Amino acid sequence: MMKQLTSISYKEQGFTLLEALVGLMLFSIVILGSGAAISKMLTTQKDLNTNFIIINMMQSKLQNALNNTDTGSVCNAVNKDSFVLASKTYYTACAIEKINMGTTETQWPVLAVSTTLAEAQTCANGTASDNCYMVGR
Repeated sequence: MMKQLTSISYKEQGFTLLEALVGLMLFSIVILGSGAAISKMLTTQKDLNTNFIIINMMQSKLQNALNNTDTGSVCNAVNKDSFVLASKTYYTACAIEKINMGTTETQWPVLAVSTTLAEAQTCANGTASDNCYMVGR
C-alpha cells in the first residue's frame, strides 16, 4: 500500500515574490545608506589630512624662519611661496603681533595660509576667517 500525500499547508509554503522583493528593497536601502556614510567619512578624512599637512607646513615655515635670525624680522625670513595641495593653491602671509609681558614688549610672528593672498594677509593681521589656517596666534 502506498501512503497518500497530504497537501502542503499554508504555513509550509515558501516566500512569495512580494516578500522577496520587499526583503531585497530593504537590503538595498541598507547598502545605499552604508555607501553614503562611507563616502562622507572618506571626504572628512581627506579634509582632515589636508588640514594636518597645511598646519605642519606652516609650523615648519615658522620654525625655519625663527632659526634664520640674520634677516632682522621673522616675517622677512618666512618662505612665502605658494604651494598646491589637493588641486588647490595656497598662499602664505606673515604678520607680527606685539605682546606686552609686564614691562617688556615682545614681537610674535603669525602665519596664515588661505586660497587667496589677500585673505591670508587679512587673517595674519588679526581678522579671523573660516577660510584660512593660522599658526602663532
